[in-house]
Amino acid sequence: MHYHLITLNCRYSHSCLALFYLRNALERHLPGCRVGMSQLTINDPYYDTLLRLSGNEAEALFFSVYIWNGAYVSRLVRDLARVRPDLPIILGGPQAPVLAGL
Repeated sequence: MHYHLITLNCRYSHSCLALFYLRNALERHLPGCRVGMSQLTINDPYYDTLLRLSGNEAEALFFSVYIWNGAYVSRLVRDLARVRPDLPIILGGPQAPVLAGL
């Protein structure tokens, strides 16, 4: 399996430690699992981000959702679902319940 963990920070100087913990846990508990990570920002050009993520070869995308990236993640998830309808997209993090209707 190949999974890809994604967060959208406010700027590149910020880092999402949760992704590193999740990656290590997945690799430890699921032998043979490959886990990629992308730490992007909400200030990156939207269509560049969409293109980058839609071209990813992962079997599932996992987004870390926070109050500062909720609107951006919501838009990305809707567009990714149109571009790659077969790709499972999983939302986690403190603001994930707000986007549960996607």
